Amino acid sequence: MPAPDYRLSVPGTMPPGRAMQEAPPAPLWHIPVSLELATVRIPASIPAAAVALGAFIFANPAMAAPASVNVVNHSFQPGDVTVNAGEGVTWNFQESGHDIDVYDGPEKFSSGKGAPGTTYAHTFNTAGIYKYICDYHSGMSGTVTVVKAAPAAPAAGGSAGSAPSNGSAGSASTSAGSAGSTAGSSAANPLDPSSSLGAVDAAAPTIRSRGFKANHLRLQLSTDSRLVVRWVRVGAAGHVVHKAVTRGKKGTVALDLSRWMRSGLYRVHVIAFDAGGNVSRPIHLTHVSVR
Repeated sequence: MPAPDYRLSVPGTMPPGRAMQEAPPAPLWHIPVSLELATVRIPASIPAAAVALGAFIFANPAMAAPASVNVVNHSFQPGDVTVNAGEGVTWNFQESGHDIDVYDGPEKFSSGKGAPGTTYAHTFNTAGIYKYICDYHSGMSGTVTVVKAAPAAPAAGGSAGSAPSNGSAGSASTSAGSAGSTAGSSAANPLDPSSSLGAVDAAAPTIRSRGFKANHLRLQLSTDSRLVVRWVRVGAAGHVVHKAVTRGKKGTVALDLSRWMRSGLYRVHVIAFDAGGNVSRPIHLTHVSVR
């Protein structure tokens, strides 16, 4: 007679004597998931202006910051930079034979020739466009655009959209080309169209050499221009670059180089700027003998 089976039989379980089999796991997509969206409420103590300002900061990164320019491979990299007024630009000289000569803008200055591994820095305090070149290589040029610093955030409780009481020089409603804009005034730009040079010509000016005789350099100009003359005395120690600025009328002009240069042999470089600030291709004279 078989021995009695005293094991309990629970309804819904496997019958006695039958092997238990592990049920396969349910697929992930069969597992119910409950998502709840939490609503974040901004405390009434935080002004709406502060919330709007925070959103603006995250949505609009700074338009300008201190810049660094590498002087390498006979070029300025990058060639065009933008900074805020009161910030600086640093030029890193990675090769010899170059300088920084800011010839056009609210300020004009020159770095002198930089040695490899050295830097030159300048802080720009006045908004405007500054154009510069390397005096030793006419193909090297760059631009620094200086913008006014962003206005301070409005005080708590003030209107986020209120306009400054002193006129809105930096507001979105001010036209960039308005006659009242300080940055575009003729005082900041000696080549403003309202100056004595006349109307702006959309095309860049042209300048051609008509020869050199009796200390006079004859040039052919396509329009009234501001002429920037640079020269280096051949064989002089230090390779010092000199500069003079003069005006020339449309047509043929003769520059008396003996006004600026002593007797000797020179390399001469001339470029022309029209009333709109357009720049001509330079001309180079490698053996100019002034007597």
